[in-house]
Amino acid sequence: MIFKLFKQILWNEGFYIAITVISVLSTIVSLFIDINAMISIKWLLFCIWLSLTVGIILMKIILAIATFKKYPGETKIIDYIANKQILIIKTDMNLSSESFLSIYKNKSGYEEPIAIGYVLNIQENGMIQIQIIKFINKEDEKLSPKIRNTLIFKTVLSRRYVNIEVIE
Repeated sequence: MIFKLFKQILWNEGFYIAITVISVLSTIVSLFIDINAMISIKWLLFCIWLSLTVGIILMKIILAIATFKKYPGETKIIDYIANKQILIIKTDMNLSSESFLSIYKNKSGYEEPIAIGYVLNIQENGMIQIQIIKFINKEDEKLSPKIRNTLIFKTVLSRRYVNIEVIE
């Protein structure tokens, strides 16, 4: 990702930036300094040009990385094994094995919690097996295809569903 961004900036915009910096520097120098009189001025100008070019390119890369927002992609439900209560999903969320998940269903823009689970296995093909520990409501245990299409997975557990005493 960063390599692709770096390559795109260098090959598309970096060339134009370098030409602009060279032309501005040569214009300013030719107005005030006789560059044929001193050889060291040429090296100084080259160093200034090089540092400005590298600085501008690095600033563009930093700005591009800082403003880049990765929105989680679509989570696709591949299968649900009802007797084992295992969901198989395909997502680009950053999940690790044994991490807990809250599972919500989207009900007209309102997210209603339906289950708690954990990542059982991350398969080689990128699919993720989620073991459901507990359903909040018994009617959601079937996970009909209509409900499956509205599921939202979050890596945050509400403390009301976890049996842990919290010291406040």
